[in-house]
Amino acid sequence: SGLSASQLTSSVVTSLQPAIASAVAEALRNTQSRTSTSVSALSPEEEERINAQQSANAQYNYEYKVGDDDKQTYISHKEARDGQNVEGSYNYIDATGSLVTVNYQAG
Repeated sequence: SGLSASQLTSSVVTSLQPAIASAVAEALRNTQSRTSTSVSALSPEEEERINAQQSANAQYNYEYKVGDDDKQTYISHKEARDGQNVEGSYNYIDATGSLVTVNYQAG
């Protein structure tokens, strides 16, 4: 398709983000529906407190790898979250054949 490794990496990550966000939102809806049988309006302060509480306990791990020998395209990405701490890395083979690795941390 004529895409560079960087463009392909960006495309894959961009394509996966909505699916991940949707899965997380669905999981949160399911969790909330099991713990609450009535719906009530929350004040902005209550909502902020609950969001902070839920974020503090958030945990997930994911990883994917893409390899295409014909196009010489190789990409991987992994990320883990435990509460407020997120760390991960992604890598790809650039147009010169060099491995590019990015490690990141937040929290």
